[in-house]
Amino acid sequence: MSAQNSIIKIESVTKQFGAFKAINNVSLDIERGSFTTLLGPSGCGKTTLMRLIAGFHEPDSGSIYIEGNKVNGTPVYKRNTPLVFQEYALFPHMTVFENIAYGLKLKRIPSNEIKEKVGTMLDMFGLQGMEHRYPKQMSGGQQQRVAFARALIIGQNILLMDEPLSNLDAKMRVEVRNDIREMQQRAGITAIFVTHDQDEALSLSDRIAVFNKGTIYQVGTPWEVYFKPNNKFVADFVGVANFVDGEVVGVESQDYMVKCADIAIKVDKTGYSAKLGDKVTLVIRPECISVLPREGSYGSSDNVWSGYITRSSFLGRMIRYWAEAGSMQWIIDDSSPSVRGYLEGQIDLVVDKKKIHMLIGEQS
Repeated sequence: MSAQNSIIKIESVTKQFGAFKAINNVSLDIERGSFTTLLGPSGCGKTTLMRLIAGFHEPDSGSIYIEGNKVNGTPVYKRNTPLVFQEYALFPHMTVFENIAYGLKLKRIPSNEIKEKVGTMLDMFGLQGMEHRYPKQMSGGQQQRVAFARALIIGQNILLMDEPLSNLDAKMRVEVRNDIREMQQRAGITAIFVTHDQDEALSLSDRIAVFNKGTIYQVGTPWEVYFKPNNKFVADFVGVANFVDGEVVGVESQDYMVKCADIAIKVDKTGYSAKLGDKVTLVIRPECISVLPREGSYGSSDNVWSGYITRSSFLGRMIRYWAEAGSMQWIIDDSSPSVRGYLEGQIDLVVDKKKIHMLIGEQS
């Protein structure tokens, strides 16, 4: 990323609270106009970094730059980085119109201009006709839209969001997150979003920074983080995966042969530099495994094993199976349940060698 495209730059930032190191030497560039998600479990440091950017905390060491200017020591109100919290923080005694217009009134914007800008926000967030309602008269999703409108109306081009959807039910979360992404792209703002929800991160983001124990384990596109994780923590936290420990016992022109317990697995060599004898962990996503009724023979096909379904779970868009093949346990997602229905008993498992990700030198 070029310096010209970076709107927020975090350089070697560390933050401690007493003996607890919440952020440990973190560096991150946020690209202008991008949607970046800080993803990780509770207590990993993602919210602390968000508050450091906003100015609610100051780093013990390191620097934070916004629009090329170092903002260490700059108060919150001078950073132009509005932060939307999960609690909405709407004024209960003010109407929707008054809540959205609050920042403009503090800036003494003329009333006719306020009316025009609030009208634009009402249209943008689907709040037309609700301007005279009070927060208690609105659903959680509607209140969240008001909070976004109030944050954006002042015209900043950066928006910080700290788990803003956590108080919504599952269906409303999907609806509002779609609204957020559409709004962000239409307005061209730079958005930074904190969540521990992997689905939110994958569906919303241009880039994801995966946190754990105060450090960033990986920064990448949703595809890279999901299919090409840097380590086992990222693979395990972002989605579901089968982890298979093994040793490289063969190096062919296009493939590795990896011995894993009582089976051998072929892995496409592209992008890897393993050597004979290397200890590896294979990451195989459940949707990358095909499960088929027992048919007896697949000729010369690679990575085909006989197995047995031990249990299953219907999840609407897919059926998740748990199966045994040899001494190994597998999780398999069948994305076509409406076509085939449930499978039971003896089955065959087929894994495409190009859909296996290999972590070299990492074992469970």
